[in-house]
Amino acid sequence: MFVVSVVLWGSIGARVENKGLGSGFSDNLPAPFGFHAKVDSLDCTLVGGWLRKTCDGVCVYDSLCYAGSWISLKVLTAVGMNEVGSCVMPDTVRGMRAQGDYLYVAAEEGGLCILDISDRTHPAIVGRYSTGGKFLDVRVADTVAYVQDYNNGALQIVNVADPTNPSLITSVSGLGWFTRGIDLEDTLVYGIFSDSGLCIINVKDPSNPQVVKCLPAYYNVEGIFVDDTLAYLVDWNYLYILNVADPSNPVELASSYSDGGQDIWVANGYANIVKQNFFFVVDVTDPTSPSYEDGYSIWRDDWSPDLFYWDSKVYIANHEGGVFVINVEYPYMPLYEDDYYCGGYAQDVWVRDTIVYITDGSGDLRILNFKNPNGPVEVGRYTGDVIGTGAMRDTLIYVMNNEGWGYTYWYTKLWVLNIKDPTEPTMAVSYTHLRAHETRHDLV
Repeated sequence: MFVVSVVLWGSIGARVENKGLGSGFSDNLPAPFGFHAKVDSLDCTLVGGWLRKTCDGVCVYDSLCYAGSWISLKVLTAVGMNEVGSCVMPDTVRGMRAQGDYLYVAAEEGGLCILDISDRTHPAIVGRYSTGGKFLDVRVADTVAYVQDYNNGALQIVNVADPTNPSLITSVSGLGWFTRGIDLEDTLVYGIFSDSGLCIINVKDPSNPQVVKCLPAYYNVEGIFVDDTLAYLVDWNYLYILNVADPSNPVELASSYSDGGQDIWVANGYANIVKQNFFFVVDVTDPTSPSYEDGYSIWRDDWSPDLFYWDSKVYIANHEGGVFVINVEYPYMPLYEDDYYCGGYAQDVWVRDTIVYITDGSGDLRILNFKNPNGPVEVGRYTGDVIGTGAMRDTLIYVMNNEGWGYTYWYTKLWVLNIKDPTEPTMAVSYTHLRAHETRHDLV
């Protein structure tokens, strides 16, 4: 049996650890982000990995931030944003919510995944429900999950009393594509559908949901947040505030132009809104007269599909920009607090026992413990201009790199890193040479 560690996205490097299988292994592996596989001759099975790409969902629970990173769920400390765990998912991680010892994740065509988080830093999938559609978000109340199924244009109502065996109770469909946000308040689900706009669905009896009201004018809404008798909606241009005390007859209290966005969370009388690469706060203490407070620019990506509020902080899923944390303790002056970059790409990999060393394309050497391949844990990191491929010998890693200088010349660099203590890698020596051609290749 072989255990293979492969870096993908250009397939720049791969390492094979022979576990006693004979011939029949092909090292011509296809490429795309850093995974660990068991290889029996030519029969490969993905068993886990350390994956990095887009972040489209975020949730904070019990002082930990659970963030999507393509088909990997990252576990981060909510303060400090240090990676402390991970879990490979069946598809892209989108919206999620936690309840008790379980995390409920909408994983696009991977369906609704239920993860046991009794060990908070080691999530494990224990149950899954899928329709073949694309699940984008989820809300949970007691033993029922309400899932946004985009492709099938349906609200899927799922029994999760037994987390290991979730089952469909019923669906609400025929309202158009379930295009945008979902929220749950008491026994009412609020969802945005392409043909019917904002629909309010009574789920007091989950087996017999009733559509109470649909407002087609709000079909273009991107995000929704409901707090008691007020519903806050944002489309690309407007913030809308509705009185939903009588769900059969919602009344619009305000519409504020230029305060629109992609997602919204209201706390302590302030609406926290994200739109593309900009976060801002709107005072909604008077719901009939919202007023802009201040904002903060997010500099990495111009798409931010999700946000979560926790402990006077807003956690923003910034797609290719990762997770940004904005402190809103003083809403009139939101401040950057921290971030976690889940982009980049693995360029090369080395394996020693259960420790894997990866140059991640963003300039870091990442050191991970792969004792549990499906939930590798980062144990060390060297941050610097470590980009490229290289070689390992004894307690040293040699990495080739180069940087452009002017239009003609390149600085060719050789980094030598000491990894005797994997938790504290250090620079042993570096060598720089100026030459007229780019020379980032490989070392043997």
